Amino acid sequence: MAHIYVTTGETKVGIEGGRLTIKSRDETVRSVPKQTVESITVFGNAVLSTQCIQFCLINGISVSFFSGKGKYFGRLESTAHHKVEVLEQQIDTFRDPLLGLELCKRIVSAKIRNQEVVLRRYTKEHTIKLDMLIKDMKIYRDKVEHADGLERLLGYEGMAARTYFEALSEIIEPDFKFSGRSRRPPRDPFNSMLSLGYTLLMYEIYPKVENEGMSPYYAVLHKNYANHPALVSDLMEEWRSVIVDSTVLSLVQGHEIKSEHFEYADDSQGVFLTKEGLSKFINKFVNKNKARVGNTPGFTKGKQWIKIDDKLELLDTPGVLWPKFEDDYVAYNLAITGSIKDNVLPLEEVAVKFLEKLKSLDKIEEIIRAYNLEECTTKEEIYNMENHKILEILEKRLGVSKNDEHNYEVISRRILKDYRIGKIGKFFLEFPETE
Repeated sequence: MAHIYVTTGETKVGIEGGRLTIKSRDETVRSVPKQTVESITVFGNAVLSTQCIQFCLINGISVSFFSGKGKYFGRLESTAHHKVEVLEQQIDTFRDPLLGLELCKRIVSAKIRNQEVVLRRYTKEHTIKLDMLIKDMKIYRDKVEHADGLERLLGYEGMAARTYFEALSEIIEPDFKFSGRSRRPPRDPFNSMLSLGYTLLMYEIYPKVENEGMSPYYAVLHKNYANHPALVSDLMEEWRSVIVDSTVLSLVQGHEIKSEHFEYADDSQGVFLTKEGLSKFINKFVNKNKARVGNTPGFTKGKQWIKIDDKLELLDTPGVLWPKFEDDYVAYNLAITGSIKDNVLPLEEVAVKFLEKLKSLDKIEEIIRAYNLEECTTKEEIYNMENHKILEILEKRLGVSKNDEHNYEVISRRILKDYRIGKIGKFFLEFPETE
């Protein structure tokens, strides 16, 4: 499926035959089969033909409009996918307080976990303060998972968020330092990019919710109030850090964007990307990865942007794994044992699940024995150790890491291989239920 971003003025988007065309000064820049189009995002004064608009409305294709500086204006909305019975089920489900609380726990816990992952991946120098902040976030995540009410859960989420942004400020370049999250308007360059990225992400998710027949405005975590797509906000929480924050960090840490790519509003209350800065941001956001394809399920594990030219980008999205797993428990057990290919699930996550299983099965001493860790740790210490810390110890022990830079994928592949060949003991990961 294709997500199309149009960032250049004097551009026309239309339908010719069975294809969607992008034209600049009456010259066709690119055309794609119209059946592959999932969304169109327009920045500035590009023109969509009436035929194109009608096609998008009939087929539930999202069309969002932004100013040349990235201010959101609105979107086309089709009534073709409204399903009353689905909406009724949504309302009945979300009104269940116990189910609602459980859904909120899962959303917030996944959000904090992904924030921890981003911090680890984008931190080259682990300062004592940063390590402490990451540990604090894990504490808040544990508290979220055991919260007995929504108010208490939101309190833990707020504390985790403040800790996360404090940690971000610790690792980014000095020119982009900030004191915390600010919005409407963003008051510094870093927040300016975050706000734009979150808006783009929101209106990628919005049509998917709507096309399923659910109301984007009725949710469990975010408050329901006028003009706020609360359900979309719920669903995007866990993806903010890994999609948007990581893009912004990559731009900043790679020195791809600079202070001159931002400008202040006339009232000096807001900071926004210049035209050149917007172009750099969009290009990074949609072109972070070139497309990789394969003939096995799960080869595409995340969004893959394909840059066609300055006016058109395509997005390759993950397919459906077959057969369907009953739950994550089954999927991770299959991944640990090598019963499914290593490219189906992220190796780092599989390795972390494996270490967690070793602890639950009282088999963690097998790691100590297999890699001769007796000199640097004990069974009791490793039981209480964060799983990523165990991976880091193994990295050093096996000579995987260089210059204190972590490569979780390499060490994860190594320990999973060693388990499969019997080096880390021979034992089952699960047992049949007994009456």
